[in-house]
Amino acid sequence: MKQALYLNNIMTSAASGTTLFSKFPNTAIGQQLQQVANIIKMRTSLPGNISRQVFFCMQSGFDTHGGQDWTHMAVLAELDAAIAAFYNALGDMTLRKQVTTFTSAEFGRTLQPSGSGTDHGWGNHHFIIGDAVKGGDFYGAFPTLALYSDANSPDSALIGGRGVT
Repeated sequence: MKQALYLNNIMTSAASGTTLFSKFPNTAIGQQLQQVANIIKMRTSLPGNISRQVFFCMQSGFDTHGGQDWTHMAVLAELDAAIAAFYNALGDMTLRKQVTTFTSAEFGRTLQPSGSGTDHGWGNHHFIIGDAVKGGDFYGAFPTLALYSDANSPDSALIGGRGVT
């Protein structure tokens, strides 16, 4: 634990003196990705042989049940601006092939509207970003976009988020 705290203090101190050319948005996710970019930029001055780094950033605001259309538009716009700045910073460091960025979430949304939003569901779509990524493709089986499909359908657990009713 002492070593982890020591390394964290070194990285935080060194990263605070790092200058990036890219302008990051002044949002929670923007500031987190700026800190990650700073740490990546000063990676060669870290003690020891740290050849692979994994960072976790978090953005909240997606768990809506009402006003989903406007709320999601706002949080996705924040995410878009932050990831664009991060991708630009990676370009400035010529590291776009070495860094892969992706999104993840613990729940999806149903297709069934519930007022001005939707309830929790099973499936999600996510982004994987980086020059080493083969883009433009969807992976996995895309479910049938029909509410309350046949109970024998392989998609039945995905439809409506709670199965067939």
